[in-house]
Amino acid sequence: MSNKKDLQALAENLVEEFYETQGAGVLKNLNKRTYGNLINGREDVLNSMKESLSDYTDEEGKEIGEKEKEEILHLADREIWGYGIIDDLIHDKSISDIKIHNAENIRIKRNGKREGSDITFHSEGAYKSFVTRVLEILVRQMRSRPLRMRIRRTLSYG
Repeated sequence: MSNKKDLQALAENLVEEFYETQGAGVLKNLNKRTYGNLINGREDVLNSMKESLSDYTDEEGKEIGEKEKEEILHLADREIWGYGIIDDLIHDKSISDIKIHNAENIRIKRNGKREGSDITFHSEGAYKSFVTRVLEILVRQMRSRPLRMRIRRTLSYG
């Protein structure tokens, strides 16, 4: 299972399972106001995912190797607390612009020159999920800023 797209898909699957489990736990305990069984720290989340990985096997039925587990956890970490597959691009100081045209076409501007990237979403669904998540982040940011700031931005940028 050394294929990068397979590892990314597995990481996204783990993240989705985590969200489903957490969501069910919140709903179950909403009236009781007890949330003790929910995982709430980054380290706890990643440790829980690492334990879950022992249930997975590769195409030949072998347990996933430690190196691959670490890569999957890194991808899951970026998926939850970062910007997923483009997180490394965002943190690369030589990149000033990232354009995501579709699931298989991510272009960057590195050191002032436009170029393609070797990064792609493993599926159209992963791409749509990413876009939805980024929009949710932007909405939260807009809600947290004063109205005056939002109006000025709207007028400045069109």
